Amino acid sequence: MTTSTITDLEALLERLEIKVPIPQFPSANVLKRPLDIGRSYLADIFCTLLESDPEIAYKSITWPNDIFSGDLAVILPKLSQGGNPSAVGFDIINKFPDRSLFMLPFQDGVHLRIMFNTSTLPRLILPYINDRLDSYGRDDSLGLRDPSSPEVGRKKLLVEFSSPNIASEFQARHLRSTIIGAYIANQYENMGWEVTRLNYLGDWGKPIGLLGVAWEKFGSEELFQVDPAGHLHEIYQKVLELFVPEQAASKKVRDEGGDPASIESQGLFAERNAFFKRMEEDDEQAVALWKRAREVNIKKYTELYSRLNVTFDEYSGESQVRSETMTEVEEILKRKGISEESAGSWMIDLKKHSKISGTAIIRDRTGSSTYLLRDLAAVLERSRKYSFDKMIYVVAADQHTTHFSRLFKILELMDMSDLASKLQHVHFSNVSKMSEKLGYDQTLDEILDQVQKATHDSLERYPEMASILGHTEESISTIATSALVAGELSTRRAQDHAYEVTRMTSFEPGTGPHLQYWYVRLCNVFNAHSTCIAPLSEEADPLTDEEFSLLRLLVQFPEITHLAYESLEPATIMTYLVNLAVQLSSCFDECENLALGNLSHTNLYDATRRVMESGMKILGIVPARTPDEVSVSEDIVQSEKLTLIEENHPEDGQPAIEGLSAKAETLPSENVQPLVETTSSYSVQILHETQASNKDLALDEVAYGIPNEEWLRLASTLPSTPDVSIEELKKVTNEARAVAAQNLMKQLDLASKVVTQDHLIPARDGFQIEARTYRPLVSATPADEKLPVYMHFHGGGFLYGSLESEDPLCSIVALRLNILVLHVNYRHTPEYRYPIAWNDTEDAMVWLCKNAPNISADLNRIVIGGSSAGGQLTASLTRVVTSQPSLLQLSPRPTILGQVLMIPSLVFADCYESQMRQIKNPSLCSYNQCAEANFLDSKTRKMFNDALKVENPDPNDKRLNPGHLTAEEARKMPPTTFGIAGYDPFRDEGLLFAKFLTEQGVPTDVHVFKGLPHGFRMMGNRLSASAEWDKVLLGGIRWALSRPTGAVELVIKEH
Repeated sequence: MTTSTITDLEALLERLEIKVPIPQFPSANVLKRPLDIGRSYLADIFCTLLESDPEIAYKSITWPNDIFSGDLAVILPKLSQGGNPSAVGFDIINKFPDRSLFMLPFQDGVHLRIMFNTSTLPRLILPYINDRLDSYGRDDSLGLRDPSSPEVGRKKLLVEFSSPNIASEFQARHLRSTIIGAYIANQYENMGWEVTRLNYLGDWGKPIGLLGVAWEKFGSEELFQVDPAGHLHEIYQKVLELFVPEQAASKKVRDEGGDPASIESQGLFAERNAFFKRMEEDDEQAVALWKRAREVNIKKYTELYSRLNVTFDEYSGESQVRSETMTEVEEILKRKGISEESAGSWMIDLKKHSKISGTAIIRDRTGSSTYLLRDLAAVLERSRKYSFDKMIYVVAADQHTTHFSRLFKILELMDMSDLASKLQHVHFSNVSKMSEKLGYDQTLDEILDQVQKATHDSLERYPEMASILGHTEESISTIATSALVAGELSTRRAQDHAYEVTRMTSFEPGTGPHLQYWYVRLCNVFNAHSTCIAPLSEEADPLTDEEFSLLRLLVQFPEITHLAYESLEPATIMTYLVNLAVQLSSCFDECENLALGNLSHTNLYDATRRVMESGMKILGIVPARTPDEVSVSEDIVQSEKLTLIEENHPEDGQPAIEGLSAKAETLPSENVQPLVETTSSYSVQILHETQASNKDLALDEVAYGIPNEEWLRLASTLPSTPDVSIEELKKVTNEARAVAAQNLMKQLDLASKVVTQDHLIPARDGFQIEARTYRPLVSATPADEKLPVYMHFHGGGFLYGSLESEDPLCSIVALRLNILVLHVNYRHTPEYRYPIAWNDTEDAMVWLCKNAPNISADLNRIVIGGSSAGGQLTASLTRVVTSQPSLLQLSPRPTILGQVLMIPSLVFADCYESQMRQIKNPSLCSYNQCAEANFLDSKTRKMFNDALKVENPDPNDKRLNPGHLTAEEARKMPPTTFGIAGYDPFRDEGLLFAKFLTEQGVPTDVHVFKGLPHGFRMMGNRLSASAEWDKVLLGGIRWALSRPTGAVELVIKEH
């Protein structure tokens, strides 16, 4: 049973004895918002009974604020259009047709209340939610530039939020901006936008000049080394205390109509201005101090933001605005007569040019740039860099409302109205009394520590809650963060909110801990039962009254997310989740044991769990894990550990080229229970280079995943993983790889046979990405003629890898295939998190297109490939180039002839559920069968996964999950070679992706190495399959360059 298309949805409705086709109305989106199904049928009834105008009939139907007021409501005055509303309501009730979708309406004043049929709704909505899984409540079409042509690309949003000043304390408004800004970014991503999170630091200007004065007066290098950020904060507070009287004196003169110039030309005013002037003039000592302050604060804030589960794509700041752009702005303002000189400063008298009163200073009397000038220039630079469709500033209303109204108006005066129209100031109230309760010089870590301590105390007071949530450091941290986030998002943005740490960390309804308690309690029910999420039958078991009320709340979720998207009010979602948790508690009270053998119950509570999780993730609340899940991940026994191969095997003909990839350590228990087979279940027949019908495939996981005897003999000789930090492990592994590669280059004399050239590729954030090209020294193609390109991304779990480690492989590929090889050394964890590596691969493709003539590269013959993590990057980049080339603005446009995916990671573990649902026997899926396989056991996967620091993994994020392509995207993919290890946790996602591509007509060449683990190639000639691996890799590139035709059936070749 499916409802993912109009045809399928109408088939279900027909089985429920509801007339089809679904009545069509322009505003209805029945595949995304189930209430629109009811709206459409109800409006059709009004058109029939009252001969109403269709648009008026549809728009008269509203969504009540709560389920007690009905599922839908009709505004009778709007529907009656001048008639008697009561008479119209009475007429509708008398003539209302006998339909299985609705109960008989009842009149309530000027409203007509409608309830869904209690028998029909579960059989319609539960399959509807079950089909959409985590995408229920999303509407990706809102993020498309042209919904009728998805290939045009997604809309781009920049969100500027948090933005503390590195000189002063992290204030309450910065915390609120951080939490609201993260929510806005999540919300837009949930609706399909491409979002960039920007932290525009206050790292320039006169406050930094004052910090410079503080350092010269009170700075201590010794204390700075002990606590860099803390010491800077301390000395800034000292100088600020001295500065306050001077500021007060200046303000008094200004308020009395005088000129404070004489006051501001001496004392700390003068010292501050002088230091900032030195910064603007590139004084070596002043700039050096500024750089140190900026670096230590970014490092400190990054650590603290991670405690809030908040990440930024870019740490920008006032200092990053180019002086050339500021000059450009000033010249436009002068040329258009907008700015004028006054008392030595350059200013704009806004009243002369608009209805806005006041004067805006562009450059002050000392010649220094102002915040407004830097902000105007920043808008221009961001527009050129990102080509955004919208930019949102998340800043407190009481401080910057005037600033943004001036900013937008000045852009209009500069004849940049189109750009100004893309800007939005999302403001919020800064009144919380946090400063009064914590002190005016509180820091973010002090705020977080206080909330964490209060959470610990709360769990001590409520042992019953602690028994459900756990009392570990991890659980306390998760609950504390959710308490703070929920507390900040529980009121509307413009309203004052109380900072009551005892209340927010309690288990009262409306708090984060209360929400987490009921979420985890629900998860525990599933963990305690061998539940089977199966489709409902036509005669589904009835729900209790409380359960039906819970279902009616679930129907509203897409309405909630859409309303919150339009209003950017997180309280809308928070209030909904509170009501959902309260209603869930009523269901527990009524039926404590929750008989999950009942399919209606099972589907209802599974849907509830999904909706709670989705809602929390949009808000920025990380759903807590159950104590059982935590203990499994911490205590699981490792049969084998990561092996570092330091010896060299010159006879292999290829170095240890394989690395590892990132996956979470375990799947939640509900994902590993057997699933009922559906018509779309995944299966692949074991083949001996024979063909199988795609309609009847069956995967024999046992045969593929049982370690073969050759491997078992070798595995017993492997050393264990050294017990060192991730940084040390990375260092040792990279050194070992580099040494092995260097030795092999010498032994095979490869350096004398290829021409290598190093390149620095500019990344979008200003970083220089290392890359290296390889070209045969003696080539069948003249040096000045173009060669096909193999673009290579190494494996290593996004943690390991260097240019040198891939030298032998890239040299061999170039020599044997007479092609140009480009190896891109993308950035690695733990220093760089998701999606930096992905960005680097895309930026490398942009560079290749621009520089193809310089390296004699044929852009019409490109093959992309990689292993493990490199395979994931390959599939992700190939999708962007083939389905969304406009995102990269590639010029000239390249042609991707193929991709080679060796032991690829294609789906992030937290997004793996759709894969599990396609497998007939999940208990034998590769994630379970190979959970503790060599080289990629659960502990190793957790290490790689944690280092990526993916915030709120989204199954619809195709960069993170290239295995989740749409059919349209898949059809645009080039011929693909797969090298899949049978004893590898990533086995099934590779086979599923191969099957899906084949079904969409993409030529595939699929190879399975039975009984061998992820990364087995690093064993060299000690395994006979290593030679076959080399043939698959080289053969895959050669095959792609031959431009093969479309596949009709899937063929799996065993090795």
